[in-house]
Amino acid sequence: VPEEVIFRGLVQGYFQSVILGPSFAIILSALVFGAAHLLNSAGSFRPKDWSWKLAALSFIAGLYLGLAYFITGSLVVPIILHTLLLVVIKIFVRE
Repeated sequence: VPEEVIFRGLVQGYFQSVILGPSFAIILSALVFGAAHLLNSAGSFRPKDWSWKLAALSFIAGLYLGLAYFITGSLVVPIILHTLLLVVIKIFVRE
C-alpha cells in the first residue's frame, strides 16, 4: 500500500500535473519506481552489486501499475495488482 500511495499517488500524480501527456508521467514514475528498487538485496553501494534485474522488472511493473492508476483514477486497482504480483513472485520465483 505505501509504495502505491508514494509512486502512483504522489510521484505519478505530480508528473501528471506538470508534464504534458499521461504517457510521460507513467514512464517517469515507472523509472523512479524501478530506481527505488536498485538497492533491494544489494550487497553494497557499488553499482555492480545493485539489483539491476529487480529494478528492470519493477520498471515494467510500474508501467502497468501506472496505466491502471491512470485508467481507473483510483489507487485500489494498482494496490490489488501489486499485491497479486508479489504473491505470484513469492510462489513461483526461487531467487
